[in-house]
Amino acid sequence: MLAGFSRLDITPPLGTPMAGTYSERLAIGIQDPLELNTVAFNDGENTAIIIVTDALGILEEYTSKIRKMIADELGVQEDYIMITATHTHSSFRLGRKPADASSFIRASMDNMEYISVLLQKYVDAARIAIDDMKEATISFGIEETSEPISDERRKSSKFSKDRKLPKHSSSNERGG
Repeated sequence: MLAGFSRLDITPPLGTPMAGTYSERLAIGIQDPLELNTVAFNDGENTAIIIVTDALGILEEYTSKIRKMIADELGVQEDYIMITATHTHSSFRLGRKPADASSFIRASMDNMEYISVLLQKYVDAARIAIDDMKEATISFGIEETSEPISDERRKSSKFSKDRKLPKHSSSNERGG
């Protein structure tokens, strides 16, 4: 088994709409860069690629296009390419939600120049991971963290207005 990895920065420009809230929220700073994290595997016959995107979501219109670009440029079968998102609420959404959703929920990346660069970065990330492949053994581990893992972390960032960690509440208490 061969495996290779890559990590690319995909942080969009300041002013980019951040999806996943019920009010308008634009990126006004960078606490942590957004990344594409990619792993490529080869079993001697086939190559498979998993790409994890720091984004709220990526709709099928884009995942299909990205898989086709990777297949065309790198020769990896489209069915062997998985693209997913971390679902962070401090990022963008690639693709639009249905028209009947509120305008803020539909908010997505609409900077076509950036999207063009981003799509190519998916191909680049796959290429770098393939080029990095070496003999590997697959295993897993479990680790505890002292910091809670939550989408609420953004509310305590240096870019938030109140900088307080909220008590957990239902979506109705947040205005949803």
